[in-house]
Amino acid sequence: MPKVVFGFRKGERLDFRNVSEQDRPESPFKFADEVNGEQVLLVISWHGFLVYDIGVDIAAAMAEFMRYVSSEGCCGRCIPGKNGTTALAEKLVELRENPTYEGLNEAIELAESIRATSKCSLAPSSVKIVISFLKEFPDQLHKNTSAPRLNYYHHLSAPCTAACPAKVRIPEFIDDIRSRRFLPALSTIRDTLPLPGLCGRVCPHPCEKVCRRGEIDEPVNIMSLKQAAWNYEYYRHQPPAIPEKKAVSGKICAVIGAGPAGLTAAYYLALAGHRVDIFDMLAEPGGMAAVGIPDFRQPRELLAHEVNIIRSLGVNIHYNRKLGEDISVKYLKTTYDSTLIAVGAWKPQESGIADSDGISGVMESGIGFLREVAEGGVPLEKGEKVLVVGGGNTAIDCARTALRLGADVALLYRRSRSEMPAEPDEVADAEEEGVELMMLTAPVRAVSENGKLTGLECVRMRLGSPDATGRRSPEVVFGSNFIVPCDRVIPAIGQKPDLSFIGGGDEIGVSRWSTIEVSDIFHNTGLPGFFAAGDCISGPNTVVRAVGSGRWAAKMMDRYMTKGRVYLEPEEVIELALYENKIFEYGEEAETAPASPRNNMEKIPMEERLSTFNEINVPFGEITASREAKRCLRCMRIGMFGTQKKGAGR
Repeated sequence: MPKVVFGFRKGERLDFRNVSEQDRPESPFKFADEVNGEQVLLVISWHGFLVYDIGVDIAAAMAEFMRYVSSEGCCGRCIPGKNGTTALAEKLVELRENPTYEGLNEAIELAESIRATSKCSLAPSSVKIVISFLKEFPDQLHKNTSAPRLNYYHHLSAPCTAACPAKVRIPEFIDDIRSRRFLPALSTIRDTLPLPGLCGRVCPHPCEKVCRRGEIDEPVNIMSLKQAAWNYEYYRHQPPAIPEKKAVSGKICAVIGAGPAGLTAAYYLALAGHRVDIFDMLAEPGGMAAVGIPDFRQPRELLAHEVNIIRSLGVNIHYNRKLGEDISVKYLKTTYDSTLIAVGAWKPQESGIADSDGISGVMESGIGFLREVAEGGVPLEKGEKVLVVGGGNTAIDCARTALRLGADVALLYRRSRSEMPAEPDEVADAEEEGVELMMLTAPVRAVSENGKLTGLECVRMRLGSPDATGRRSPEVVFGSNFIVPCDRVIPAIGQKPDLSFIGGGDEIGVSRWSTIEVSDIFHNTGLPGFFAAGDCISGPNTVVRAVGSGRWAAKMMDRYMTKGRVYLEPEEVIELALYENKIFEYGEEAETAPASPRNNMEKIPMEERLSTFNEINVPFGEITASREAKRCLRCMRIGMFGTQKKGAGR
């Protein structure tokens, strides 16, 4: 790691200019020593700034930082933010050329004025860094003015964007919705997420968990705003706002799996000018999102519309084609320039329910049950007593689906409600609809007569010490066995990827969790030209995580096919460094704003919810969406690297 010469970070002045190089401390901000052959000499982030070379022209760097804040960060709604930061950049240039005591004070006063009067927190948090430089190191203003100009690389982010696996530029699209500019908002979303209709309905919205509006009252309803932008285009029959394709590259690539990861990768590969063939084992696109998420959460006709947008880019989808049966790794190696494996995680985990083999009424898996319903089957009779085993989103979906098919439904979970991995809103909806929650209960064995299920023997549980996930481990209460009468049991305790297609000589590694091994950064496997993304590398996860994985893999595949290698651009290096340093976990001053109640989507009447598979949430109208968007504090932040080729000008 480089060593700090001077800087200001987390409120602490760091000055080692008069300390020998070997005695200087290593950088507290961790990153690769170089960026594509260039050495990092300076880092500016919302923590402060760090200089790693005594010859850096820090005044020029601060002026560049302010210019970027003004041009790319500030929205223009307030003069102090947009014009003030530009004026401060000019003042820094002036001071660099002619530092005076009066000029220094004027610059500090200007910066303090921006802090006090800007309408959002981007400009104030940015000028705070400049103020620390001007106050702590004014003697550096005129030093090194003849030094070679550094190369500057920036990254604009926010807590919500950092938490989003797809890295959607959330404050920016919300800013458009604030002004009812729904189509530009959707274009911003599609820059990194081509399935906004899907993710606007089923995303677990990790962005909202870190929304700084929550420090004042409640987080911004980001997921509903994302859906509002997509609904505006869809229900008004607007042509999709998608970028223009690049020129035809002459390269062809295969994508195995038409789920969220595969569809996302195909979208970006097609936009890059490549020919894309998708192969999927189902008879329709969407993967788990199509047949594993019920229509009352995600109507399949809406997903089909999003897939048709991807197909309009020239993407070919071949259905009923399973890797390892209908196509082989060898065929892919000899036919395509690059291949993405995105086969999902369809193989059910063992239920662990004794005496269940061959018993009528014990289903193989929750995902199998949902798939059968999605494909038109009715796997249970009205009035059946159904027990669903599990605490995740799939278990909740199974319970609510069985309820709509006329069953009497209870859900068994071995931990307490607070430990359930399912989304709390979904759990609350299930309970409101009539699903009985039996917490701290685990199945033991199936009870049957003449091969037909009559009940499930269960045991009470209690919570012990936390396990590796941080949740308290369930422990059996011995002697607490009891029988729950039932006609049907649906185990929904998880899935794993089916990797039976991998042969001994395929060079594709398999982890101990039965997932495909890939490079953490590049998503490439041990087999040249083969990449992987989505649930088959992470295990069962969220739609938005699969989307983010698919986009990143497509980017690396494009570089592999066009440049012959995978690599990171400098902007990506700083992005990863900022997130790996947990840059948003540093406590900043609390946001201030008048209290404003959160707007939530209403639901259709309960009678309709229970008797149909109609979508239960009523989308925002334009006025409500704009009102909710105005609650955003726009707490964006900018990081910057200053680099130089090794040995240049030093």
